This record gives sequence, C-alpha cells and structure tokens, in this order.
Amino acid sequence: MQRDTGGHAVALTTSMDYIYDGKAGETFWAISDIGWAVGHSYTIYAPLLAGMTSVMYEGLPHRPNPGIWWRIVEANKVNILFTAPTGVRMLKKQDETWMTRYDVSSVKSFFLAGEPLDESTASWLTKHLGVPILDHYWQTESGWPILSNTPKFNDKPHKQGSPGYPMYGYDAQVINEETGEPCKAGEKGLLAIRAPLPPGCLTTVWRNDERFISSFLVCLMASNTQPQTMP
Repeated sequence: MQRDTGGHAVALTTSMDYIYDGKAGETFWAISDIGWAVGHSYTIYAPLLAGMTSVMYEGLPHRPNPGIWWRIVEANKVNILFTAPTGVRMLKKQDETWMTRYDVSSVKSFFLAGEPLDESTASWLTKHLGVPILDHYWQTESGWPILSNTPKFNDKPHKQGSPGYPMYGYDAQVINEETGEPCKAGEKGLLAIRAPLPPGCLTTVWRNDERFISSFLVCLMASNTQPQTMP
C-alpha cells in the first residue's frame, strides 16, 4: 500500500507556515513524547521540511528543576513552543522565580494542544512570557490543526481559552448532539467535520475501509468539554 507521503508533507509544511508562522532558520520546539503524533509530525517532519531547527527533549517540566524548559529555550534561541497545558499547569505550582532566571526573548509564540487550555493558565503564561499564547485543536487522525488562531494572519479576535477558527480545508461546525443542527452561541455541542477531509488526514484503516467509514468518516466528531462556538 502506497503511503500518502506527499499529502502529509504538504499539510505539515503549509501548517508550519500559515498556522505556526515558522520560518526557515528559526527554531521550533514541540515539547512532546516522540511516540505521540506531535512527536513525529512536529518534532521530526514538519520543522525539518520547513528548513527549521527542531529541539528534542525527553523529561518532565520540573526536573531537574522548574527552569529546565527556559534554560533550553535560552541555549537554543527557541522561537516557537508547542506543548500540552498539563506541563504548564505543573509549572504554575512551582516557585515563579524560575520563570525569570533565563533569557526567553527569542520566543515569539507558544501553542498548546492535547486538552482544553483554561483561561487562568493562559493568562499566567501570558504574564510571564508576554507573547501570544495560542490554544489550538487537532487529533491524531487529522494529522494537523483543525482549529487554531494564526499569528501570521492576526486579523480576528482571539479569546483566551478558545481553540480558534476552522483552518483551511476543514468544514467544521459545532452541532447539537441530539438533533444534528448547528448550535447557537453559547450552547454546548459536538465539533463535527464534514467530508471531504483535507490532505494529511487519516484516509482509511489498514485493510479495513469499512471500519474507517463506520468509525471515522460517518461521525468524525470530538466532544467539547465546555460550551463554546468557534471561537
């Protein structure tokens, strides 16, 4: 079976440019388990395809001390960071003086994904870094962001705690779980993505097209954990 390597390369390099605003020669650090989707896609393939330096790190955000992330940022002049909110919430519990011991002026944006980013954590990180703190949403099956705010095209309002707007190629709507109708503003619902899916997304299940259709294509949805529209 021929893998869709061309489609994944297009999706990853385009998202590095239009979503993350990454430029050749800059440094990108996805603080992620290398075995997770973020690990191979945004630690290995995407930054290198875009001509960027990629940082690889394995460990906790507070070991050997709560300044380890920022020491790595300073040493490697990291421009764009990407991790899960859990790591940041762990740092919130530590001595805040660790946030000021290193030069992090190279950082221009910090993206978070993998779980909802609460507003208090986003505000705490904004206070210490002074750069855009951007929640965005995607799944292993999508391969790249479905919803995001984009610093390169900063022409829309950005509400902290919101994963942002549908990205190019995705026909996304928040719908009522029971009726399938679009939700009104402030109503809780499901995020539904209409086919066809853009390049880089899951296209089938190995040797089981029927399972892909019944499990993913018919109902490619993710339950929101808080009432919201987009954004």
